Amino acid sequence: FSCLGRGSYLYGKPDHDTDLFIERVGDLPLTGFFCNGEIGPVGESTYIHGYTSAFGIVRPMGAVDAMT
Repeated sequence: FSCLGRGSYLYGKPDHDTDLFIERVGDLPLTGFFCNGEIGPVGESTYIHGYTSAFGIVRPMGAVDAMT
């Protein structure tokens, strides 16, 4: 999930977050959508954040973790 203010508007080119994800984690299947404000904790409180990006990695149960 990526804030709609990211991408070309923030970095001057499309797919910045996707390219960085692939560079750091590898070429895994990836899908997502743009959001307009993400809800998440800061300390003991919950806030609406902007210009954020969140990734979740889903794998089959019992799959070997190649990153360890």
